[in-house]
Amino acid sequence: MTKSDIQSLLNEQHSIILDREAKLKDYDYIGVKIAMGVSKKSDYTEQIAQTEQWRQDINAAQARIAELEAEVPEDEEPVPAE
Repeated sequence: MTKSDIQSLLNEQHSIILDREAKLKDYDYIGVKIAMGVSKKSDYTEQIAQTEQWRQDINAAQARIAELEAEVPEDEEPVPAE
């Protein structure tokens, strides 16, 4: 992979993280309602499952970012060991 390819993939993963974090924030009210006793966890089963998926997406994107950051681009010469 070239440096440009890696950067493109990094940007894609960062976009996924930002998107999922924004979606999670939109669901913050659920936790507040449950904590205040206004609603029950069972009232939001589907939404809670969705937030768990978004968290998994974030974790996967963070892991992929770590992999990409460790990758040596094809268009860069590795630094020889002395």
